[in-house]
Amino acid sequence: MRSGADLLWFLFSASGLISALIATGVWVLLARRSRAPRVALLLVIAFYAIAGWYPVSRSVSRRIEAEYAHALTASDVPSGSTAVVLLGSGSDTFFDWDSHIVSLPDPIGMERTLEAARVFTLLNASYLVSAGGQALDEAPREPAAVSMQTVLIWLGVPADRIVLERESRNTHDQALAIKRLLPSLNVEHIVLVTSSIHMRRSLGAFRAAGINAFPAAARETEYDLSLTLRLLPSAVGLRESALAAHEIAGYFYYKRRGWL
Repeated sequence: MRSGADLLWFLFSASGLISALIATGVWVLLARRSRAPRVALLLVIAFYAIAGWYPVSRSVSRRIEAEYAHALTASDVPSGSTAVVLLGSGSDTFFDWDSHIVSLPDPIGMERTLEAARVFTLLNASYLVSAGGQALDEAPREPAAVSMQTVLIWLGVPADRIVLERESRNTHDQALAIKRLLPSLNVEHIVLVTSSIHMRRSLGAFRAAGINAFPAAARETEYDLSLTLRLLPSAVGLRESALAAHEIAGYFYYKRRGWL
């Protein structure tokens, strides 16, 4: 799944666009009398024009996340001891000239971390589980669970109420890891914090592991629809398409593996 996910992110990127244009452009030059490379070049242009157009890509994302894109309230969760489970996305690592290192959640992880701190305070939860290891072996040096813990403490969550799960590499791993943790926490309810577009697959993975959770979707960054974003393909549109494609592919992959 990791290689498939990497291929998707590459496809919906500036590197993917440039590579596709180079490949089809070379094909056009080498087969000047053939119609096929010209058709392929037009298809590449059409694909990236549509995928990079933010109003289109955002409308697809909204269809996926519509059920969950709202703020959790205290009345959504029954009274009783509660653990908030925060699913990591990744970390960004920074260095100075003396090799000091600071790792922080990536933008998606930061959105989720803010929501987890809000929900922890709102519900006066017993624990906050910060879950997420390193999706890739080479980076970052700190697991997502640790970088999110740093921000959670900045946001006022007591350190002794934070439980780290730092070995998981994907949503399926996180569900199984949390299942193993739950007996030691001795709580009545689980609130699951992740991005709204990721929530359906996450809840399904947790249910498959025997965990019924209440969804708390992070508030996601909304871009102002400037004239440029309305009319022209952009990196923002490609990123939104990548998120939607990753989630759709991930959902069907999990279905096929029996993880939902």
